[in-house]
Amino acid sequence: MKATVKVTNLKRGRFAAQGEAGQFFVYDLLDSEDVRIGDILSHSHIQAPGGKEIENLTRGVTMLVFVTNIVFNFEDARHFCFL
Repeated sequence: MKATVKVTNLKRGRFAAQGEAGQFFVYDLLDSEDVRIGDILSHSHIQAPGGKEIENLTRGVTMLVFVTNIVFNFEDARHFCFL
């Protein structure tokens, strides 16, 4: 499954990506700050809660993240990224 980064708040270590079905996954970034709006992410279970390594296809890196929330609109994604 792929998702596109739509919201970042790197000062708080949070970002949100929109999945192919339109939902937003909110992540804690655990090991890097190499994520930007527009980056394409990939993982077979990108939506499952908990910790995981996901591929940032745009930057060619693997990131350790923790899925904190799954929401269904952009404003909620911003809220859970503390914006």
